[in-house]
Amino acid sequence: MGITFNVYGEDTGTERIFPFDIIPRVVEAGAWDRREQGLSQRIRALHLFIDDVYHERRIVSGGIVPTESETMEHGETWHFSQLGRFIERADQTSRVLDVQYGLLLPSAADVGKPVDDLQWSALLRSTSGFEPYRRAYGRVASETVVGFLLFDLTFPRSVITTRHKPRRRCTRRPAPRLDGS
Repeated sequence: MGITFNVYGEDTGTERIFPFDIIPRVVEAGAWDRREQGLSQRIRALHLFIDDVYHERRIVSGGIVPTESETMEHGETWHFSQLGRFIERADQTSRVLDVQYGLLLPSAADVGKPVDDLQWSALLRSTSGFEPYRRAYGRVASETVVGFLLFDLTFPRSVITTRHKPRRRCTRRPAPRLDGS
């Protein structure tokens, strides 16, 4: 009777019964309050962690959690995956810029109006460029957004950056092997 789970790597058998009590336990209020505080703290910490991973990524930039470049061997496969990553970034950024005026702006009369600024802000957010753009330029303006997304060498998703990095990846050679081959 009960729920089972598997334990791999042990000779005594792989299937075990998950231990649980048929009769519910009564937990005193003080003990429950302490458990509830601990669970609430863990839930808050998990939410903050997930929010950081999906948005500001301070945990990665601070070196607390390593990036893929620090955990994967930098052989030909890694360089090839990086090449594809930069090509994909350039493609995505140029497509997003293309769509901005083609589909998102209601009419040419809206250029320079608040709706236009909102669209450019949304575009920057979709390319993870809103915060870097605001640090560099301040207020969102269509003239500088286009230049930022196309030519800013400090922004990793700008078209010019994604064009130059693959070239450097292709010119790198793997280190020679110690066995002489």
